[in-house]
Amino acid sequence: AAGEAQLGMLRLAAALERHRARTGAYPPALDVLGPGLPADPFTGQPFEYRPEGTRFTLRSAGAASSGSPPLTRTYGRAPG
Repeated sequence: AAGEAQLGMLRLAAALERHRARTGAYPPALDVLGPGLPADPFTGQPFEYRPEGTRFTLRSAGAASSGSPPLTRTYGRAPG
């Protein structure tokens, strides 16, 4: 499921980048992107999303039952 989470996060990152290209900013919440977004395979819920100006962070819960840590990735441009 970790590979599935990484793929889902990449698909979601691409959708977020397309939104930024159209509007000039990342959305305040994932639901702005519309239906059909990939879900966290560990929880079945949306990935956690935190916009941070010119960057954003996506987080997957990970497999808590197996002791796997959460998967966190930051995308975008560093400020400055």
